[in-house]
Amino acid sequence: NGAGAFPLSENETRATLDFIVAHPHITGIVHNHTAGGFLYKLPSTEPHANHEAEDLRLVAQYADRFTAITGQPSEESWAGDGASRHGTLISWGYFDFGVIGWVPEHWGGFGRDYNNDKRVTEAERLKWNDEELKGAGFAPWKAFKHPQLGDVEIGGWRRKFTQQNPPPAMLEAEIAMKVPWFTEMAMVSPLVAIKDAKATALGGGLFRVDVVVENAGYMPTNITRRAIVAELAKPVRASLKLANASLVDGPLVASLGHIPGRRNITPSEPAANTATASWVVKAGATGAGDVEVVVVSEKGGTDRRKVVLR
Repeated sequence: NGAGAFPLSENETRATLDFIVAHPHITGIVHNHTAGGFLYKLPSTEPHANHEAEDLRLVAQYADRFTAITGQPSEESWAGDGASRHGTLISWGYFDFGVIGWVPEHWGGFGRDYNNDKRVTEAERLKWNDEELKGAGFAPWKAFKHPQLGDVEIGGWRRKFTQQNPPPAMLEAEIAMKVPWFTEMAMVSPLVAIKDAKATALGGGLFRVDVVVENAGYMPTNITRRAIVAELAKPVRASLKLANASLVDGPLVASLGHIPGRRNITPSEPAANTATASWVVKAGATGAGDVEVVVVSEKGGTDRRKVVLR
């Protein structure tokens, strides 16, 4: 109920997805909601079996980081057959865009548990309103003559900024608590960099150009296993721009595949986050030339390195 006439029928939803699709370098989604004071995580609209196990391990890892940073719990958006949501942004983000999404439910502070009995009574909420909101969260009851209902009383909790959202004075602190986690979610993104690029003379004006590309980020360049399975992720590409030189062997644009991140480095695989490519080029008539190696990753950015042929 309330989902609209068809998928993306609502302007705000359509604008959100149009923006994401127009920015394929986006590495994750944070879909902010109120209220509750917890984090919704995947699965959302599909059972666990429809998700890649490797991706669910990532979800669990980063959800634990949310709890460690904010002190707030996480729970799955998926509630089981017949009870789960339909068409959530984080589900679309995973299945059709290949990234992990989150729904922080900001604000769970409607009142205060003054006696620490794990529940907040109406009396405790009224005390909280008096002491911390100076009475602004509750409208005193007053008589009102309603044109259809006759004599009524109007008043009670101003729920928009007590139950559903933080009172304005508390909004900054509520968001500031989450900022370190938001930042961490961005900082774990893949980041490609040329670790080494060199030209080795082979004789006769020929040079072998070798490049080592490193994913210095924590996550793989494909972000999720789902992005590979559904063919959503583009491989990292390394290409040559030649000046006073010509290509002899190797593709001008080489696919480096999907490069794991620092998460995959182990003592037995210290270079798990690197990939290599090689070409043979011939210098110009003067025996010298220039080569620019360009590495492009849709999620991990672009890096360039010039190599002089001498």
